[in-house]
Amino acid sequence: MFTKHETFLTMKFADLHCHPHMRAYMWLKANIQKYEQEGIYHPWTIVASNMNRWKNAQRATGYAQGDMVKLWNGKVRLVFNSIYPFERGFFISPSKISSGGSRILKNVARVALKDGFPIRNWFQGIFMRLPLNTIANVRSKNYDYWKELQEEYNFIIKDSGKEKKNEIILPGTPRRIFENRERKRVKHPDHAHAEGIYIIPKTTEELQTCLDDETEPITMILTVEGAHVFDPENTNIEEIIQRIRYVKTEWEYPLFFITLAHHFNNFICGHAMSFPDIAKYAMSQDDAMNEGFTEIGWAAVRELLSLTADNEINPEASYRILIDMKHMSALSRLEYYNEIIRPCYDKGDVIPVVLSHAGYSGVSTLQEMIDRYPIEGDFNLSKTDYGTFYANNINFCDEDVQIVAQTGGLIGLCFDRRILGMNKKAEEEQTGLGVLWANLKGMLQAICTQENTTLTDWQKAWSYFSIGSDFDGYIDPVSEFKTTLNFEDFARELLKKIKEEIAAKDSAECIRCFDDTFTPELAVEAIVYQNAENFVRKHYPNKNT
Repeated sequence: MFTKHETFLTMKFADLHCHPHMRAYMWLKANIQKYEQEGIYHPWTIVASNMNRWKNAQRATGYAQGDMVKLWNGKVRLVFNSIYPFERGFFISPSKISSGGSRILKNVARVALKDGFPIRNWFQGIFMRLPLNTIANVRSKNYDYWKELQEEYNFIIKDSGKEKKNEIILPGTPRRIFENRERKRVKHPDHAHAEGIYIIPKTTEELQTCLDDETEPITMILTVEGAHVFDPENTNIEEIIQRIRYVKTEWEYPLFFITLAHHFNNFICGHAMSFPDIAKYAMSQDDAMNEGFTEIGWAAVRELLSLTADNEINPEASYRILIDMKHMSALSRLEYYNEIIRPCYDKGDVIPVVLSHAGYSGVSTLQEMIDRYPIEGDFNLSKTDYGTFYANNINFCDEDVQIVAQTGGLIGLCFDRRILGMNKKAEEEQTGLGVLWANLKGMLQAICTQENTTLTDWQKAWSYFSIGSDFDGYIDPVSEFKTTLNFEDFARELLKKIKEEIAAKDSAECIRCFDDTFTPELAVEAIVYQNAENFVRKHYPNKNT
């Protein structure tokens, strides 16, 4: 598999942000009674991939990027599984057209895709490959984020610790007529067949045991994407606090971190623009986009972190749930650092900052990102010595990365081509490995080029990065690494790239740091697995503390 010069000590992978159950869960939940009776309503059931879409590496709506089968067969043994009840904003026509683009065309689209018109459900069912009754459920007035959170959590935990053989479903009548599930197992075993086990640790002791297990089960860590799950729009501060405490005390398995913001207004904090420009014709992110924290938001985030209003440890708030910065607006991030991270750091309470599925903006400071709000869009690019980067504030700047390093946090490298800056207006020729390396190198250099850094600091900079693919979050992946089955290819190609830059005597500090004690092989192993393991070993909560 590797030459003697490209041998890794281990060959397993970790993913800081992914949704391995979500694609199948949406289909199973649409007909829950049927699938429960058949005994296949569980996370090891997968939706059979459309292999033509997989071959063409299109947006992951017709094929799975990281379901349980691909995780197992791709040797992904540490999984941060993100629970995500769909936001209604995906399926509700905006009351007013969003900013930017052609107002005439957006008005036409808003009318054509109006709520209640069959064309909207049909359009989104085709585009997102979701059953129509699932879409109707999310759009309904009875849709309850808090209830959905509990149901999705219960679905994920139900098979923890059980050895299972996966099941396969074929959505849609044509596929059930013309395709055969068992034949898919034989023809595409990496995509369609696995017998494995995942374990969600209840305690730090169970975590250590699972990670040390020589049989290498999947260690699954629970995370949540979006504080809309507490339904701040329809509840008061007291109820939100009670819901956070319910998760901490009543859930059998701990929640490790929460991605506070997501695509739409959650009444907690401002979100960054996350959709490409064309999406503005069907939905609007304008409400609260690029804004800061709300009063409810500050109360919620302190409760999650087990802090009082004065940023002291709150012994009544149980364990600490870490906060993931992804999707937060630049203003919200700046406020969070200034109001909580920096004051707590000065007191000796170091709260690690997480950027779970990140891209690099090529921008220096958060204030600069805020100043660039008016020019954000598909072609808002930043050119540096390391490449061309997507400069919208959905991505992270040097200031973000430096705070991660200061607090001993972790950054997951996203595999979404747009987030990575693949763009037809980029001046240089771009490849999947090229943009992944450029993003990684840019962020490494943000740490290494700070004043008074040493060789030890340059080497340590590599310890703050991992994979954070966002697979099965409906992303458009780089074509070379489109599923978890390609993580091994990524490790090999990344190692090759680092060695090429060493041979070319690249002057960047993150390249000059290698020596006999810190080799490129060790750096790649750290990024694809070891850093994530070290981080979770250090910060995984005990529910009783």
